[in-house]
Amino acid sequence: MSLWQVMVCALALCLAGMLVLSLAMDRHCDQLVSRGEPGPALRVVLRLAGAVLMLIALWLCMGLWGAAVGTIVWLGCLSVAALALTWLLAYVPGPGAMLVAMGGLVALAGTLWVAFTG
Repeated sequence: MSLWQVMVCALALCLAGMLVLSLAMDRHCDQLVSRGEPGPALRVVLRLAGAVLMLIALWLCMGLWGAAVGTIVWLGCLSVAALALTWLLAYVPGPGAMLVAMGGLVALAGTLWVAFTG
């Protein structure tokens, strides 16, 4: 993958991971999903899924830049993702969450495609 592809995929995966983590919280789950609060089992699944998405982004960054620089780039992606998701949840919660989810799915599919095809 090229530099820009890794950056876009890592940022999209971090955004999707932050979105999934926010769905594990009562306030944001009620804001985005009309079902109400998630149960204890769903909270664990959402937290694990968010962590896995962010770890895949870390794997991408470390694969391109190595351990030291890749970790710093990943932390930068996490910071930008947290700030962007905060803005999206405050101003456009429904469409913003849908956009982040779609971007995360595309980034995950692209990352898995490259990882398994060579």
